[in-house]
Amino acid sequence: MWWKEGRTKKIIKALGHKDWRVREETTEALINLGTPAVELLIKALGEEDSSVRERATKALVKIGPPAVEPLIKALRKEVSSVREKAAEALGDIRDNQAVKPLVKALGDKDSSVREKVAEALEKIGWKPTFDTEKAYYLVAKKDWKGVIPIGPPAVSPLINALEDEDLGVRWKATEALGNIRDSQAVKPLIKALGDKDLGVREKAAKALGNIRDNQAVEPLIKALEDKNAYVRLKAAEALGNIRDSQAAKTLIKALGDKDSNVREKAAEALVRIGPPSIKFLVRALGDKDSNVREKAAWALGNIR
Repeated sequence: MWWKEGRTKKIIKALGHKDWRVREETTEALINLGTPAVELLIKALGEEDSSVRERATKALVKIGPPAVEPLIKALRKEVSSVREKAAEALGDIRDNQAVKPLVKALGDKDSSVREKVAEALEKIGWKPTFDTEKAYYLVAKKDWKGVIPIGPPAVSPLINALEDEDLGVRWKATEALGNIRDSQAVKPLIKALGDKDLGVREKAAKALGNIRDNQAVEPLIKALEDKNAYVRLKAAEALGNIRDSQAAKTLIKALGDKDSNVREKAAEALVRIGPPSIKFLVRALGDKDSNVREKAAWALGNIR
């Protein structure tokens, strides 16, 4: 074939040529070639130049049904832009044989790909048939309010979203898991306590406090040493919600935190843990740090 004779790169480059006539002529030639051009056009979906990707997508749509099977295979390519544009093209071709692979692709690791997959399924006329499928679709659409009422069936797609590169997606997925309060989410949320973004760590701590599973106690105790005060505050608050006595000793240390809000939440957590905190609080009355003594006295006075 003519594009395999060392000319593939030149042809792809021509799709983004500065001269519009060259772009148009190349695109038209590939469309007219039809099926033999599909492989080259799918390769072009991974180009850095967005205009090349757009023209390749439009050409594949014009070629139509012969491009469907190769585009379905492209949904599994390593390069995310290829998967994204393949989904877009399949949505515009609107061939029903793409539905099952697109539904599977709702679980893609990249939020931009998932969004295009959801749009493609809408164009084909697909509707989710059960709750987990609906949850994957709503997560792909970033409809966080819609996904929470689904409850436990939404946990898997939300856990999947915790690994997304998009910070906003990780934030919202973490919040949603905290609102659903299902124990399936505990281990992934514990992992999220180590996220590079402090907002994700803070929301993970809050979510674990909402779920109130004892598996989270030790990781939350460790989170009391986080470099960010707001994460430490949420960790203390979460430990107060879980009310596990093993947290009391470390929460006493947190009474001396350099941040007054963290000290406040640590004291409140000790009160919520209740009588198991008393022996630690009594010892803390003799601490050299006045902040610790003050908060220990307050906590002792509020334990019932």
